[in-house]
Amino acid sequence: MDQLVMPDVVGEPGQKSGSRVKTLALVGGLVAIVGGTAVVGGGWLAFSKLNGGGPQPESILPADTIAFAKVDMNPSGAQKLAAVRFAMRFPDAKGKVTETSDLRKVAFEKMQEDGGFKGVHYDSDVAPWIGDRFGVGLLPGATAKDKPIAVMVLAVTDEDKAKAALPQLKGKSKTTCGVRDHFAVCSEDQTTVTLLTEADKGTTLADAPGFSADMKALGEDGVAAAWVDLGKASSLTGQLGLATGMLGTSVPDAPKGGRLAVALRFAGPSLELAGRATDMPTAWPQKRGGGTGVTDLPSGTLAAFGIDSAGDQVASSLTSSKELTRQMKQAGSELGLKLPDDLRAALGDHATVAYGGMDGDTVKVAVRTGGDPAAVSRVVAALRKTGMQEPGLRQSTAGGDPVVATTDGYARELASGGGLGDQRSFRDAVPAAKDARAVFFVDLAGLLRAHEKEMGAEMRKNLEPFSAVGISTRGEGKTAEFTVRLTTR
Repeated sequence: MDQLVMPDVVGEPGQKSGSRVKTLALVGGLVAIVGGTAVVGGGWLAFSKLNGGGPQPESILPADTIAFAKVDMNPSGAQKLAAVRFAMRFPDAKGKVTETSDLRKVAFEKMQEDGGFKGVHYDSDVAPWIGDRFGVGLLPGATAKDKPIAVMVLAVTDEDKAKAALPQLKGKSKTTCGVRDHFAVCSEDQTTVTLLTEADKGTTLADAPGFSADMKALGEDGVAAAWVDLGKASSLTGQLGLATGMLGTSVPDAPKGGRLAVALRFAGPSLELAGRATDMPTAWPQKRGGGTGVTDLPSGTLAAFGIDSAGDQVASSLTSSKELTRQMKQAGSELGLKLPDDLRAALGDHATVAYGGMDGDTVKVAVRTGGDPAAVSRVVAALRKTGMQEPGLRQSTAGGDPVVATTDGYARELASGGGLGDQRSFRDAVPAAKDARAVFFVDLAGLLRAHEKEMGAEMRKNLEPFSAVGISTRGEGKTAEFTVRLTTR
């Protein structure tokens, strides 16, 4: 690879390098500038160009990057047009931001209103050099004992102007910046900045086999994307809580392998977060169950969660570590149950939880499973002994499946079933629901109608543009995909 001309490094002379992981003082400001896909008047997203393409931040970071995230203010034209259509659902945004607005300026001026970047003028000090893309990477420390290093990568359109302006923006922080290949590289570790901007680049993250394969399989980056090597990150969870924060697990139970890639993009009038986990440490159950059951719920269902192979999936999750196994045995002893065996038997090959609103003062909630009715009775009896069971909880059947509901009427609704899977709001929010391993759905418009009186004016206003939110997971072997969709009316 060709050696690049040594650039000037923006920083304090003689500044010592370090490997401490800190929150970069400059990151917060420039994220808001470049990530100016900001919420304005309830969620306005607009873009000023329609060409897309160009170099990406991952082309600057090294191949051994542990985690990476980026925001793209100049994605494909289709994404931009879809963003505008999405934004048009929000009445408060009209007139405040147009399709030609520079949202970086909007975000910058908002930060100045909050006391940031005093004495800096966007039009003269920032606009002449700032680009459309921004990324943050987490790099390994110099040795195995050193903490990882946070690095910011910011696209620039004029390298000389960027070098002149960055010291003014960083203020009193210890951040050091250098410029290379139309990107500014900033970090509190000066040695890292020097290496990334002066040395032969070698293999970059963009060309790393794991990263490139994961992002290609994920599809279009959209307006934002992120990637993490969970195997490398698992050894850092005590320092960062990185992987555990993303996956919602405790530090001892953090994944010991695999990679995770996500992208935020638009699908017609919907906002979509798509994700893909590869080489997971545990695999899906080989045998498919009876589906999630969500599509067979009544059409008036306001919220639902369903899981395929429920007994096996839940039991596997609850015994995925020695600590969880110990807790399960302790809970089983207190409840008079054999866990996780009784729970596996009660859930069977599918389980669905549904919320149907209110019946007078009673909340309509039901659980329908593909499990053993006797095992369901044991679980219900155990809940009754602990006082956790609602007094009106009923156990019945629907299509041969055991059902536990808060009212007899709602149990009968589930027995009659059908309709939700045919609703347009459901289909838009949960595409390919019948092939999913798990489904979560909330009818936001329906909740607004059902609970309008209990909601404050601000909440009603915020919910008004939305139709539904849906989450679905799919996968085979050690690969999992998930989709989160927020749909509008």
